[in-house]
Order: sequence, then structure tokens, then C-alpha cells
Amino acid sequence: MTKLSSPVGHQMANLPLDPMYSKALILAAEFKCLEEMLMVVTMLSVESIFYFPQEKLEEARAAGKSFSSPEGDHISMLNVYRTSAESLEKNKIANVKEKTLEKKLNKWCRENFINYRSLRHARDIHRTLASGQTMRMHPSSVLFCTKADCIIFN
Repeated sequence: MTKLSSPVGHQMANLPLDPMYSKALILAAEFKCLEEMLMVVTMLSVESIFYFPQEKLEEARAAGKSFSSPEGDHISMLNVYRTSAESLEKNKIANVKEKTLEKKLNKWCRENFINYRSLRHARDIHRTLASGQTMRMHPSSVLFCTKADCIIFN
């Protein structure tokens, strides 16, 4: 158990997340998988990402299997997030307007039996958490000449 008075506890207290997710993100930074963990945490922070309508149950299950992973549900969620991001990026490259992008994402979600509102909410959470402020290191800092992926401080 991490105490709030520990350095990790202070870092966790500064993140606007469930403590379990905060600790996961802090540890992910140490293991150099922060971006992936951020995607998983955002997906876990929303309502169920998949939906299974009774009238199309088999089709929905087949669509869900296209994202599944033998490594578990977290990797499946990561697959959904990444695949949706790739779909959006392809449309952005094609210079599709923002409103049309959302329509295309909504269509992609329907085709893959993904809850559009949950995915959109996850993307919003990801954007909020990932948009940390840019800062410069003071010349006296030991980090001055390094290029860190992220810095968590209090």
C-alpha cells in the first residue's frame, strides 16, 4: 500500500484519477509504457466500450473478437483505442472536416459494435490527461540536458 506521505503518494494525489489508475500511470512511466497505460486507463474510466444488441448478438461477438487478445481485456481495450485512433488519423490525412470526422467515427463504432459515447469520452479523458503543460528545465537541474518523456513532480 502506498502512503500519501511517500513520493509516489504525493504524485498520485496530484492526478485527477482513481488511486489505482494514478499508481498504474506512475509505474507505467517507469516501465516506459506510459502512452499505452494512459489509453487503457481512459478506457477503464468510461462505461462499457462494447455493446451487444440482442438482434445482432453473433455479429457483435464477431466484431468484439477482432479486438480481443489472449493477453486479456486490457489489451483488447488498447486495440479498440488504437484502431479507432488509426481510423481517425487516416481521415485527418485525407483532410476530412472535424464534423465529418466525428460522423465517420460514429459510423466506425456502429460497424464494430463500440459504444460511441464511451469511446468519445475516453478520447476526451485521454486528451485532458495527455495535455500536460510544457515546461523547461532550469539549468541547475540534473535533468537539464536530458530529454524525458514525462516528468511528474510536486
